[in-house]
Amino acid sequence: MLIMVGICDADASQRKMIREYVEKFFFDKTDVVITEYEGYVQMTDFASSGISVYDLVILDADRCGGLAYAGFVKTSGICTDIIVYTETAKYVFDGYKYGIFDFVLKNGEPDDLGVSLLRYVNERLDSNTEYLSIKANGCVQNIRLDKIYYFESRGRKLAAVTADEKIEFYQKMDELIEVLPGNSFVRCHQSYSVNSSAVYSFSGGELILKNGQTIPVSRKYYLNVKSIFQMSNLT
Repeated sequence: MLIMVGICDADASQRKMIREYVEKFFFDKTDVVITEYEGYVQMTDFASSGISVYDLVILDADRCGGLAYAGFVKTSGICTDIIVYTETAKYVFDGYKYGIFDFVLKNGEPDDLGVSLLRYVNERLDSNTEYLSIKANGCVQNIRLDKIYYFESRGRKLAAVTADEKIEFYQKMDELIEVLPGNSFVRCHQSYSVNSSAVYSFSGGELILKNGQTIPVSRKYYLNVKSIFQMSNLT
């Protein structure tokens, strides 16, 4: 996996320090491409051009237009995590509406930025976690497979359904099944493929998920589903 990181800070020495932190924490996890900017307008123009989209942006809110870039990301549907690096806590509450990954105060503990980057690596780049890369909302997005309850076919689109969102993208269910690892997802219906680890029980032609939701099992897939979940002692 290649991670694109943008650093936005008007101070060259600060950009150098942030770059060193990124290189340190990403070194043995993944390949990373780092681009530096003095102001958020340059970064916004780059993202608007469609050349690339950042996976992570580390933004000095004090010198780079506050949370204007976060607002651009939110309204544009760009899939980018943002760490705000700031001298003041005044942006923290506004940050919730933009889905900021983390806030780091410059006058906090010396290694707070490192702690934040380590959390990003652990949550987003865990080497034991499998991801599905899809194109949604105009950008490539990596979704953790273990967070997906099921895939649902909706006409020409599929929806990946997690605990708190439904991410729609263009693909056929048959094509999706071919690229999913092992037996992690079970086809149970023309319109549904379910994460086997999200299933609580199988009864009466339905799969009951651990969140209480029920998914239908069609006659075409019934015997295969039954054999899989009999082996798991879920029936």
